[in-house]
Amino acid sequence: MNACFTRLRSDHALLVRFAFYPLFATSALACGLFVTRVILADGTSFRFLNWNLVLAWLPYAFAILAVRTHERAPGRWVRLLPIGGLWLLFFPNAPYLITDLVHLTAAVGAPWWYNLGMLMAYASAGSFLAVASLWAMHEIVRAYAGRLLGWLFVLAAIGLGGVGIYLGRFVRLNSWDIFTSPRVVAAHTLAALGDPQALLASGLFAALLLVLYLFTTVRRGAYVEPFAK
Repeated sequence: MNACFTRLRSDHALLVRFAFYPLFATSALACGLFVTRVILADGTSFRFLNWNLVLAWLPYAFAILAVRTHERAPGRWVRLLPIGGLWLLFFPNAPYLITDLVHLTAAVGAPWWYNLGMLMAYASAGSFLAVASLWAMHEIVRAYAGRLLGWLFVLAAIGLGGVGIYLGRFVRLNSWDIFTSPRVVAAHTLAALGDPQALLASGLFAALLLVLYLFTTVRRGAYVEPFAK
């Protein structure tokens, strides 16, 4: 029994450390606004938001699993590679929710301000999930490789995340397409890297995510200057 309570306290501390409860509250708010809209406006036109929100939670879940794996076996970084790969693959799904604001102009059945508030709630949940999961992975990389490489990892992940958002929103690819249609994903990725508009859109998404990440880590007192001694 004592071991069970100890495990629960440990899990609770981990979830608190990476903002699980505020993230859950934000997601609950978004879903609550959706359900209220369905009841009052009798429409389910935004039901895809809930699936997108589920996908946004996946990188956070992988990040928490990676942290727990790292804490149990700090020196066995090889175990983290498959988890880290899955995290990176699904990471763009979290900030992708920001782009669902595009559906505001086509929304019917409820006042525009309600639709805006609901879409903002989903976008906020996705943004916060992206930041929290990135911070968890950043912490692991920094523990193994130091501050500078930790920040290089952040920049690389955010850059790839920007490309992933573009591929999801404009090309309509999914994270799992890398397994089902790898050649298609590779072709579209190479095409995007050679398209100035695609690079601009990817860079814009990446820049927004980077600013949000920097602001959040500074506010948490977690920011560590990469060249600090």
